[in-house]
Amino acid sequence: MFKRTIFIMNHLGRYKSIDKIVAVWTSFFNDEVFYVPALGFVYPSDNSVKKFLIDVLKNSETNRFLPYDGNKRWFQKKTEKIILSAIVANDKEIYIPVKDSFKNVLKIFYYSKKSLNNTTLTKVKKIYIKIKNAQRVDNLRLQCFKKPKIKTEFICHNIYLKNITPSDNLVKSSKEIHYYNELSSKTQSTFSNLGKGSELEGFDFLWKEFIIKNKKLNPIICATSKKRIVGAIGPLDILNDAWGVPFLLPPYFGVADKMRRMGIGKKLWKAAMNFAYQKGVKYTLVQNISNSPAARFYKKQGLSNMGKIYSRLLIK
Repeated sequence: MFKRTIFIMNHLGRYKSIDKIVAVWTSFFNDEVFYVPALGFVYPSDNSVKKFLIDVLKNSETNRFLPYDGNKRWFQKKTEKIILSAIVANDKEIYIPVKDSFKNVLKIFYYSKKSLNNTTLTKVKKIYIKIKNAQRVDNLRLQCFKKPKIKTEFICHNIYLKNITPSDNLVKSSKEIHYYNELSSKTQSTFSNLGKGSELEGFDFLWKEFIIKNKKLNPIICATSKKRIVGAIGPLDILNDAWGVPFLLPPYFGVADKMRRMGIGKKLWKAAMNFAYQKGVKYTLVQNISNSPAARFYKKQGLSNMGKIYSRLLIK
């Protein structure tokens, strides 16, 4: 079925097998930025990625977050785990299954120099059928990094890189822009309405799961109009990546429907990048749906489009 399979998952040969998986896996990385399942997009710059990937795979069967895993800001323990024993790899392709216990879905990431096709789909579904009962998942999502050569529609997201430079320190103050904790309690309460806007569900999550529960959050920068919050970016969480470089985790970012196209988003973005510069941040990575207003916004702000990820829910 899968020719030249190179993994043997047993307790005696596990780490040797991981080395082989990493050797195949890295052969499919052509871009400066790439996606690591259960972790997200990474930007190694000129650093070696072999040890990093080995650490990710070895950590996959634990409940511990790696120090540079941004998901620890939302959860007490990992909700996504690579299923190490179910990885299938050969010199032409690799399939990496991930259990997402938060959404009850099995994600399978496909890496190859060739585009995904119907034969690939068949293999993906066979992997799912083989492990779905043991993993107790009912849904299957497929994600890949080249445009699929099949009729099934995929959602395409762009990955953007923003390098933080001294030019980000040159920001004019604006009477519309404030840190959330500097606002009056009455104005703060209007944050609850922000998450009701289109594509602003993240703010609803922040309000219900963190703000009203008085859970600690890093700074959120808000735009106000008539003593109401009409836009925000945050929380502005900073971590050191696997190579010790400080980076800004992707923040929730958006403006209320009726206040868009007034330059508010640009002011929020520049204020956040100024914050990042002041804290010594070197870069941030963000993603958005291709050809969306957000994609056009990031292009205007000079971010570099570093690649794409295609996603499709196959079984639900």
